[in-house]
Amino acid sequence: SGFTFKLTDENGNRLTAFHNGVKPQNFEHTEQVVVLGKYSSEKNLFEADKVLVKCPSKYQKENK
Repeated sequence: SGFTFKLTDENGNRLTAFHNGVKPQNFEHTEQVVVLGKYSSEKNLFEADKVLVKCPSKYQKENK
């Protein structure tokens, strides 16, 4: 089980990540995620222990 996904940072660097768990709700609809884990140079893969989805902007409160 688990799923693989691509990460792209603000500089355009790409990295393949794998999370051995359930895909978070709204994962496909989010633009930003926080991924906790470690990089395996031997596998050329980021092994994610946790994947945290940032709420889409439509759910964030507006500051007035």
